[in-house]
Amino acid sequence: MEAFMEKSVKNIPNAKQVTIAQLNDVKPLLMKGADDDDDDHGHNDAGSEKSDEHHHHGDYNMHLWLSPEIARASAVAIHEKISGTYAAKSSQT
Repeated sequence: MEAFMEKSVKNIPNAKQVTIAQLNDVKPLLMKGADDDDDDHGHNDAGSEKSDEHHHHGDYNMHLWLSPEIARASAVAIHEKISGTYAAKSSQT
């Protein structure tokens, strides 16, 4: 999880959270292949002393927003979570 999210998420009950990186359909898509190291993000490194270096994110590619497959799986999981929440609320009334 991004460091800036920890404070925001701690006030949300677990029943209302979806951890996208842990979804069964998403987790395998996050694994980095051997050819995924050319991760320049469109940075303009002209004149930079470190222009030949790349930043790394560990064993996982956590750029969730760049994958249509991850976006679809995330949307389905969020829909299911919201649908379950509303179904539970409507059955209580």
